[in-house]
Amino acid sequence: VLWAHARIDEAEVCFTKKRRKEMLGSVGPVLLVMIFLEDGVRILLRWDEQMHYLTAAMKMRHNAATVCLAASSTLQLSCSAVVVRPRRIKPSRVTPACLALVAYVAAQPFLYGQTADVDFLCRSVTLAGGLLLLLWSENHRRWRSTAKGIPLDFEGVNAHRLQLAGRLLLTFIFFFQALW
Repeated sequence: VLWAHARIDEAEVCFTKKRRKEMLGSVGPVLLVMIFLEDGVRILLRWDEQMHYLTAAMKMRHNAATVCLAASSTLQLSCSAVVVRPRRIKPSRVTPACLALVAYVAAQPFLYGQTADVDFLCRSVTLAGGLLLLLWSENHRRWRSTAKGIPLDFEGVNAHRLQLAGRLLLTFIFFFQALW
């Protein structure tokens, strides 16, 4: 029992509130873009399947389907890599990457003919909400690093709207679960 209490005390010292916040700040974006990484790799690994779906079910021409799949995979993998960026990539590049992923999430139901699938749409809206919160977080982090203790009014109306939109969109997955 004493050994367990000692380990708990060590964990409390090691995982302070600031340290937990730093860990979540690192792990959160990785978990958020994991779906894009998986989808981008799946497109490459199941190229023939994806091509067949776009050409047969969606009635796309072969060249258009090839461009769509290549662009989709490239966009998802490259933007995910920027969001999970190594230290050498500037944080300011996360904003365009998040916006590109939000645009992809908005276009994906049309690309794959899923506009009538409520489950898919709720998941997409929820993912867009997570990306908007990540975008707000990155903007807030960039602001904090440039302010250096100078009191500025970053928390203006637009920042609050972005955070509110992200939080509201995150709830769509629960909305779908409540309906079904």
